[in-house]
Amino acid sequence: MKQKINNLLDLSKTTFDKIICLEGTDYDRRRKVTTKQKEEMIIMKKEGKTLKEIATIFNVTPYTVRYNIDPLYKIKANQRRNNYHRNPVPTTRYRNDRIEYKKRLIQNNESVIIRDK
Repeated sequence: MKQKINNLLDLSKTTFDKIICLEGTDYDRRRKVTTKQKEEMIIMKKEGKTLKEIATIFNVTPYTVRYNIDPLYKIKANQRRNNYHRNPVPTTRYRNDRIEYKKRLIQNNESVIIRDK
């Protein structure tokens, strides 16, 4: 097992990032709004609650609520985000942070999904 961990840690950053998958595990740090929560948000909005009130109930930001209940806002937000990341100097900070996080999990023998190369 120790040898397997060392082999994984010796891979290039790109290969390591591709084969170590956190999506769907307990270590996936992304916040998620479930389909049921989205439906509840829509109902609350129709009942007249404000975005801020709904956000407080679900412990998210009003922007997250709007993103999940307003299809036009979601499209515009995605367009803004896509244009924002098209800068002349590529940013690798998030990628490097993600890779370091994955390495710490592997070193601590946490269970993650390892894909075939």
